[in-house]
Amino acid sequence: MTSSAFIESVDAVKLESGTRKVTFVTLKNDNVIAKFTSYGAALTHFIIPTSSGPKDIVLGYDTQKEYVEYSVSNINPCFGSIVGRVANRTKNGKFELNGQLYQLEKNLGDHNLHSRPFGLDSASFVTKITSNSVSSVAFSYLSPDGESGYPGAVQINVTYTLLTNPISLKMAYEAHIVTSATPTIKTPINLTNHTYFNLTGFSSPTINTHKLKFPVGTVTGILEYEEGNIPTGKVIPLESKPLYNFTEEKTVGHDFELGGVKESRGYDHFYTINPTVISAAVAAITSNKYLNIPPVAVLTSPDNTLSLELRTTTPGFQLYTGQWISEKVKAKSEHALSGKVEHYGAHSGIALETSFPVDAVNKESVGWHHGVVIGKDEIWKHETIYTVRLNEVA
Repeated sequence: MTSSAFIESVDAVKLESGTRKVTFVTLKNDNVIAKFTSYGAALTHFIIPTSSGPKDIVLGYDTQKEYVEYSVSNINPCFGSIVGRVANRTKNGKFELNGQLYQLEKNLGDHNLHSRPFGLDSASFVTKITSNSVSSVAFSYLSPDGESGYPGAVQINVTYTLLTNPISLKMAYEAHIVTSATPTIKTPINLTNHTYFNLTGFSSPTINTHKLKFPVGTVTGILEYEEGNIPTGKVIPLESKPLYNFTEEKTVGHDFELGGVKESRGYDHFYTINPTVISAAVAAITSNKYLNIPPVAVLTSPDNTLSLELRTTTPGFQLYTGQWISEKVKAKSEHALSGKVEHYGAHSGIALETSFPVDAVNKESVGWHHGVVIGKDEIWKHETIYTVRLNEVA
């Protein structure tokens, strides 16, 4: 087995706000390649060797400049980026903590999404490769006190590790408060990675015919929502929501024209994981024995040749089928060639965003906030692993 990690390029990208130094990093493990940019600590390529040739199974761009320019646009899909400090929606763009009310920018109607417009997806992370013979890279960013409206200066660390036998990409997140004038200050943290997968390498320009399955006993509920996809605080048993239930495998687009799925043009919903599964995951993933536990979701290509398994220590994940990806977003060159289109669009990729429940900081009454609020001496620490299986058909 040959493993390596190296800096591919360092570019200076000019914007109206100034020049950004951006680093491209490549991890290799045998013939598997994962590439990243320090801008948003984003996964840009995940190239899998198959019998029909290499397939890049994640959406993204060709150049550093595109990552920077799209991040400050109003059609930013956050391809592969770390999002936060608080991922997903915050009701009315505000929360109460430390005895005061904090107001975020409302960038999604009356609410805030992904802590944007100045979230981690547009942060310039510091890149560190500890060994050129290990397929791992660490990105770090110091988010200053008050950035995006959040209290406390917070150190954000994200480490990606490329594994083989089987092919896996491990994402390890850490965050902690590093400075504050107030020793008792608390702040919300709920990080995720916003990678969109298309297991055909974009030879199929939508994920509608991909198959999705939640193994029995792993995913138990889905959040109940009010207007604006804001949760009420109630978790609905999955068996009572057949359009949203993937316990029996079905194509992602199977119910796109039915009920609430049609109204939302696909899925953009948070699923909760069985607490017993999470407890097992914490022990197994941190000891690198993650194959001892079942995945909570399995995505399979239309031709059944490739599957993606999801394991995580977080209590749930957002299933997002990319219905709001703009047709103005330019596809990376290999995808444009494979899909015979120059741009991405609705349903080009699917995201499985592991995190704590949506708007958890405002759900103290149901206990969700405990997982996303940290004090000065506490560490927010979680891991997610995406495993690729090659199911080559003879």
